[in-house]
Amino acid sequence: MSANIEENQVMTVPQVAEFLQFSEAKVYRLLKMNELPGVKIGGQWRMLRSVLEEYMRYPMSTQRSELMAQTKRDASSDK
Repeated sequence: MSANIEENQVMTVPQVAEFLQFSEAKVYRLLKMNELPGVKIGGQWRMLRSVLEEYMRYPMSTQRSELMAQTKRDASSDK
């Protein structure tokens, strides 16, 4: 798999749980609390691997908030 395809990989909750080494319940909880960047499509959560990796690089919550806001703006502009 090329690096570009992997970076743009759309991940499901089970995949994110494995990637972050969390339970699926914790991933759902974090998504609902807007602690993880994701979008709900057709009633199911989806996250981009590259966005999750970027999210994990930010240690401070204000930086995470900025990333979350940008992710939501990007998702709404794609509609």
